[in-house]
Amino acid sequence: MPFPVSMMPSTLPSSDSAPTLVENITDPAERQKAIERNRILARAQELEDLAQKCKKEYNEAFAQYKVLKDLGTLTPEEHELNHKLTKEKETKAFIALKMSRQVRWDAELEISRLDEK
Repeated sequence: MPFPVSMMPSTLPSSDSAPTLVENITDPAERQKAIERNRILARAQELEDLAQKCKKEYNEAFAQYKVLKDLGTLTPEEHELNHKLTKEKETKAFIALKMSRQVRWDAELEISRLDEK
């Protein structure tokens, strides 16, 4: 039976952690690591926010699609356009979610490498 990857324990540090306060760090090397870590976390959070926004847009577009479809007043051309626009939103949301997950994984790896230095 296959085992879901999400259930596997990870030794990588979480990219969900809060940014580090750089002002309190006096060691220049550690300070640079903290700055880099904060940059990585900010990028991961930015893409996570974009993915959530795209997912919300898709959910709204799909709800609108269902309402317009159920009305039955659309011409075949309008129905096709409605379907096409909804599919575009779905594709955009899927790509954004996929990129967000990949960047989050990459961020965890980068943070792990920074911590090893």
